Amino acid sequence: MLLLARLSYSCYGQDSLVGARIDQLYRVWDAAYIADSSDESPIAIEQLFNYYDKQTIDTSQQTQLYADMYLLKSEYLRKETGLSITGNYLENIGTAFGDLEDNAFYHRRFQMGLKWDLMKGGFLSSRNQSEQAKIQAELEQLRPNKHVEKENYIKKWHELSYHFNKLKVDLLNSREKLIDTTTSIAGELHFLGYFPKEELIKLYTKQAEIASLKDVYKAYNAEYIKLAPAPNFSNDLPLLDVLPLVFGIDSLWNDDVKDSLVAKEMELVALENKWLHDVSLSPFLRYNYYDLVAPANFRSFMSAGINFSLPIPFNNKSEKAYLEAKVKAKYEEIDESTQLIRQDALTIFYEYRYKLKQYISFHYKAILLREMLRQEQARKEISPLRFNPVDAIQILDELTAVELEMIDLKQNMYLKILRLQLALNNPDAKHLFHAIDLEKIQEQKSTLELYCWSAAIEEFSAAKIFGFSELNNFQSVLLSLPKESGSNARYSSFLALAQGRNMNVKFMIGDNNLIKKVFAEEMSSRLQGIPSDYYSEIHLDVEPHTFNDWKINQSKYLSEYLIMLQDARKWCDENGKKLSVSIPLHYPEATIKDIFDLCDKVYFMAYENVKTEYIVRKAKNYELSKTVIALRTNDFINRLEMENKIDELEDAGFNQFIYHDFKSLYSLK
Repeated sequence: MLLLARLSYSCYGQDSLVGARIDQLYRVWDAAYIADSSDESPIAIEQLFNYYDKQTIDTSQQTQLYADMYLLKSEYLRKETGLSITGNYLENIGTAFGDLEDNAFYHRRFQMGLKWDLMKGGFLSSRNQSEQAKIQAELEQLRPNKHVEKENYIKKWHELSYHFNKLKVDLLNSREKLIDTTTSIAGELHFLGYFPKEELIKLYTKQAEIASLKDVYKAYNAEYIKLAPAPNFSNDLPLLDVLPLVFGIDSLWNDDVKDSLVAKEMELVALENKWLHDVSLSPFLRYNYYDLVAPANFRSFMSAGINFSLPIPFNNKSEKAYLEAKVKAKYEEIDESTQLIRQDALTIFYEYRYKLKQYISFHYKAILLREMLRQEQARKEISPLRFNPVDAIQILDELTAVELEMIDLKQNMYLKILRLQLALNNPDAKHLFHAIDLEKIQEQKSTLELYCWSAAIEEFSAAKIFGFSELNNFQSVLLSLPKESGSNARYSSFLALAQGRNMNVKFMIGDNNLIKKVFAEEMSSRLQGIPSDYYSEIHLDVEPHTFNDWKINQSKYLSEYLIMLQDARKWCDENGKKLSVSIPLHYPEATIKDIFDLCDKVYFMAYENVKTEYIVRKAKNYELSKTVIALRTNDFINRLEMENKIDELEDAGFNQFIYHDFKSLYSLK
């Protein structure tokens, strides 16, 4: 790979096959690096709540059908009177039969009447069964419809799988394009003798892996789209975490519903085993007709009576034990079901948190790879001979592989939330999960800035200065603003590039005599021709303590300094800019407090005496959020010693630092 890096510049600009191929690799890198910088905002969490709460299949329809059926049954049974028509006909064949009770001998007999069953299987029993049917209708309303809920679960499972598969295919397409182009160029370089065979085989392996993965995801989505329309998720889906609170809120476990179920089931058992189901009581009215043998030809009459039966309770104790066991079994069945649901939910919760842990691990791996890419880009601008486009492209490919794993893990987590929601009987989604933003976690302990004097602008290109700033993670550049900067071509170029690179620029005025000038007039002169949106802050590096008569006129100069700050504050407020200053650590405490009141940030120039205890003693008593510690390269032997000093100051509580300055830091080893 080092050979390729050297060749990339030995052949650069030459009319050769190798040089042309390496130029292609540079263009591939530039295009891929720019394309990788775009991000899409996730959808609002409220939309996600709505999605999980929405029943894509009507869970109430089937439940209502069964409930309606039982209600109709109840109404039908309530109208049952227990009244029935009875009748019988008897023909004696051969010999006449004698009815001793009626004292009659007859050839044939006919009876017709009315019977009214009051208890067992009759009027009162029907009323009891009507009540049972009502309770069964209520139970249908209370019991979750697991069949329909599972259909909802399956439907959403496939919708989410389709969406995440589509994201994977899109990512694999961009990765495939990058690897195919790189492999093609690398293959030509190999045949020209400038690319190792082992590295080429690695690229071929990646090609095969990408093609295989794409086939899996595309095949699933192709089959899905035949069965259902594609889900419409307009933006990316946020990263979610499950709320442990859901396991402690009784209402989310449907305990009220469970108690109602138990009560209804017990009521149903009691009605089913009511004594009237065993007692028979039936009044009747009957017409009797007999075809007599002698002396009369026939005989007919009406009769009335009551039939009843009452079981003799020899086993009351056993029956009572049976009923208690039946009620307990109903209760335990529901209670055990709830316990199993809780256990299943806790298992899913554990699995979810483990997947989230894996996701976070990949998230920081992606941050590391992006940092490596940023350094590669900065290296390309600062030290082109050290830049290898193939190595950089492989880092970019590794990043897309990590991002693919993150999509897969996020899909797995979203599906687990579906399963958890099903296990918990569909609590409101707002109680189940919330969005988390890993980007808000500080990736760098402190905010770092860089002084940049006008001499650096004249000596170094803007690309080199910004590349160096990005390499070192500087959030802002404090750029010296000499007079007539707006007409300086190098300044204009620098500021335009800063806009394109989203680098925060603060204009720094280093004029000790500014305390004797009209601030507004000075700013008008210096900012002429410079658009207002090119900078965010005015920084004053005004040092009256360097005057020869400082010791004699210190009070006078500090008074003039504060007046200058008051004018600067007024100007910044009117122009929508922030105000900051650089001051030494030895100014009087009262003056420093006044300076803090007037400024958005105060930079303490911790020069010469860089002992940690001294800096802490002088600067720790002020508002840390507005305090920046400025360190100078001249006070350190090397860059490592300077970074160790920052670590010590971070441990002391400071978290904002600025390096003095670009030119000296660039040359510090």
